[in-house]
Amino acid sequence: MYLLGSKNMIYFNKISRLGELGMVENFDKIIQNIIGISNESSLTFRNGDYGLGYKKLIEFIDSMQIFLEFLASINTEENDVKPTIQMINSILIQITEAMQSRDSILIADLIDFELTPIITELKP
Repeated sequence: MYLLGSKNMIYFNKISRLGELGMVENFDKIIQNIIGISNESSLTFRNGDYGLGYKKLIEFIDSMQIFLEFLASINTEENDVKPTIQMINSILIQITEAMQSRDSILIADLIDFELTPIITELKP
């Protein structure tokens, strides 16, 4: 599990409180959007359409920035999402390095096998 054990329940309790404010739907939409863009990006790289892949990758990174800002905004002492944010940032750095070396397969692998599972696990 990517989130820290007992902290999961605290995190999801926070998400439940957001639901009372009507924000869970937005959170779920953000996650669905990110997963959709990540799938499109990795698929285009795997199919050899590098131009579109990089365009989708930029869109994905922009969405991730919004997502990370949201996660940071719900971070509290009892709801510590910093480890998750740090994990995501670490993977984004690896993606940036793969972009610099033009390793499209590594980019797709990092998105599919490292980043997407973390994001998927955060779904309310």
